[in-house]
Amino acid sequence: MIEAINLCAEYEKKAILKNISFCLKDKGLTMLLGANGSGKSTLLSIIAGVPNNSLKFKNEPMIDNMPISSFSSLKRAHTISFITQNEICAWAYTVREYVSLGYFAKEKDEKLVDWALESFSLETLAERAVTELSGGEFQRAAIARSLVQDTPYILLDEPQANLDIKHQYTLFEILKKIAETKCVVVTMHDINMAAIFAEQILLLSQGSIIADGTVKNVITSENIKKAYDINVKIVEHPIKKCVQIAV
Repeated sequence: MIEAINLCAEYEKKAILKNISFCLKDKGLTMLLGANGSGKSTLLSIIAGVPNNSLKFKNEPMIDNMPISSFSSLKRAHTISFITQNEICAWAYTVREYVSLGYFAKEKDEKLVDWALESFSLETLAERAVTELSGGEFQRAAIARSLVQDTPYILLDEPQANLDIKHQYTLFEILKKIAETKCVVVTMHDINMAAIFAEQILLLSQGSIIADGTVKNVITSENIKKAYDINVKIVEHPIKKCVQIAV
């Protein structure tokens, strides 16, 4: 379980997160939504325990009743996998080698690596250098690596960026399945995609959580107006039968 009570964060004396409180169960797919600058990425990086000397915060989140700052680097790596918005790799690993970097055991589980490559349509690129991949191909490789890490908590900052619509759906179908046994937390901008796949949504605005709950409870015209300053109509998806927004 990931829990925070009155988490606050500031950067150069500017408040970024204001009294954030939430509880994420050890299983389920949670989406963090909000406009640019609402604090989504900052919140995710704090949960991940990413060092940032410029960021000051208090009341840090707890993972399984332990403060994240108490985790050693090894324990954190075995507990949390984290993909940032701008993953890079300067070394010319093959795609298979790069994906395998996520595995910690002395002997690599090639079946797990094969599954990750196949799941993200990377098997034909397995021997290509990651430095030769397109942005979307590298994004898929980075996500595959995070899943091979096989941690109980998976944090992904806008993982659908650079992915076409087919691979976006594939990604979230995989994450939905994984979330049956793990805690998966994703930041994103696509409200309608989040409404299809999320079990829990945290909606942020100007560093505060203005709504936390199920898709139906969070995705309302009133909440969207507060978070994005835009008027929308709530409609039903004709196939998925979940709420969607129409502008």
